[in-house]
Amino acid sequence: MSAAAPSLRRLQQVFRDLGINDDVQIAGHVAFLLLVRDDWGDLRRTSRYDLHGKLPMVHQGFQQQYPGLQHIPEPPPVRRLGEYTLASMIDLLEQAIHQSPHNRSLGVFFQREIRFELLKSTRGGQYPTPYHIAELMASLGIEGCSLMYLILLRVAVACWPPRMN
Repeated sequence: MSAAAPSLRRLQQVFRDLGINDDVQIAGHVAFLLLVRDDWGDLRRTSRYDLHGKLPMVHQGFQQQYPGLQHIPEPPPVRRLGEYTLASMIDLLEQAIHQSPHNRSLGVFFQREIRFELLKSTRGGQYPTPYHIAELMASLGIEGCSLMYLILLRVAVACWPPRMN
């Protein structure tokens, strides 16, 4: 068990207390929170009323900024959240990052901690990761990478292995 596992399990429980029981959906919301890591301080101070507009706007901004990525992870459902709950989610995620030996890159953290710890109870011990989330988190680990490179890489992966007619 990872050092970050207790914090991730508590985070998972916060989502479940809000009625979100699908672990893959939870992983998607966590991926979104990782994407906005630079804004955690502002999000902690944002009122519940303002969160209703802010998180969807941030999500839309990602879609416009990265049009080549077809599926940006969805933000947590703000209507179910209060500012205290969002702040506690961010606190638990921050604890997990600090406790993890895999915290140099958010992509590696997602792969090693979210995928293997948060999703290990799904599908008989397999570790499913929705393709669009894996693609997005992997792109975070590529430094100095242009969007064109990501699109070409995605096309190459989608066409592999080559079909022999």
